[in-house]
Amino acid sequence: MNHRPRMSTSNVSMYFDESGDCDVFLSKLESYFVRENINTDAKKKATLITSISDGVYKLLRSLVAPETMDASSHTTLIRLLREHFAPATSTFMARHKFYSATRQSNETAKDWAVRLKSLAADCLFGTEVKMLTRDLFASGYGAGAIQDRLFEEDPTNEGLTLDRLVELACGREAANVERRQRMSVGGARNDADELQFLRRDQERNKRHFASKGAKPGHSNSRYRQKPCRSCGRRNHSSDQCKYADYSCNFCKQKGHLATVCPKKSRTSRNKFLDEVGDEQAEVDVRGDDLDLTDSFFYAKTVSQGDARAEIELADTFFCNFGAQELGSGNQ
Repeated sequence: MNHRPRMSTSNVSMYFDESGDCDVFLSKLESYFVRENINTDAKKKATLITSISDGVYKLLRSLVAPETMDASSHTTLIRLLREHFAPATSTFMARHKFYSATRQSNETAKDWAVRLKSLAADCLFGTEVKMLTRDLFASGYGAGAIQDRLFEEDPTNEGLTLDRLVELACGREAANVERRQRMSVGGARNDADELQFLRRDQERNKRHFASKGAKPGHSNSRYRQKPCRSCGRRNHSSDQCKYADYSCNFCKQKGHLATVCPKKSRTSRNKFLDEVGDEQAEVDVRGDDLDLTDSFFYAKTVSQGDARAEIELADTFFCNFGAQELGSGNQ
């Protein structure tokens, strides 16, 4: 297909062929007329004809038949181009896409607002478009702290615009980024402190077993079993773990919990969990011994006085708590 060269005048370049967007081209052309002070129908038509490809020119000539191009006005040519290149759209389909839209996880507040405006363009909402776009921005944002903040606004307030909601969301986005940066810096420092604490605790563990004439470890076979790759416990094998299908909160990959994440640069993966309605630890009380067969748990004291509880967390970590140290209040 032969193409005409692009029209280039006063640093403005415009050209339209069958693969282009007719509405965008005609909008730019009208702006060009204003800038160059092109007011007469003849000059506008001449500018239009020199800005289209040979294929579009032949199409336009067929559309005006049996009239000729010379006899057709600029307004007529513009109307025929719009009608021919206008995409076949369904208003209900456009509105369905609009109402079904939700913000994607990688979309910023500004990107989400722009996409909503684009979806609303073909919905023919009329004067209601601003209100509907504003409301869907909030309701489709996605659950979280930012949406909670948007829901605090009064939708009946005439001064509450889409731009105002975007401003609020952007402010929360910036605060979230800053908080994550602070936590990242603080986390590295806390890891170093935790490592030092665990080393001291390990030495105390060794001294405790030495004083009893025993070696660190546990007689229970579950402690000799290799820890589960999905959750870190020793009371079951990895292929039997109910967390095998869970997604890690740290690396977002499926197959393990954050406590045993290989990408998480931490020395100890022991954690205290308060599991309500889920049996996270099997407890066997024999005399003065408290045997916990899971490697992470949540402990609460059940007695007062001078009694002490010795709790083994894993093979190499042993914690010795007094009743007063544990306390009897809520943890």
